[in-house]
Amino acid sequence: MIDKAGARNVAKAVVIGLMLIPLFGLVIMWLWNWLMPELFGLAEIGLLQALGLFILSRALFGSFGSGHRDRGNRQQRRRQALSAAEREELARRVGLSDDADSSASGG
Repeated sequence: MIDKAGARNVAKAVVIGLMLIPLFGLVIMWLWNWLMPELFGLAEIGLLQALGLFILSRALFGSFGSGHRDRGNRQQRRRQALSAAEREELARRVGLSDDADSSASGG
């Protein structure tokens, strides 16, 4: 169960999020209207179109903030779980071993 302080933090996050959404839309609209008509001859867009473009780009290229922060940690945990021989083999395959360095430098 969430205590009062936790509920306040959630409420603050929601309010800040609701304030940032139009700000992102305004930035996208400003950038689009500054660059796209001159570079590509495209029409200018309004705030709702900019917000739609933002949502579309997040759907296509991002995941609305979930999952990306843990990617490095997950890879680090996988590397730590490898045995010494597996680490050496991985380093050799990706070219990080001493053998690859000496052969690349011509020695």
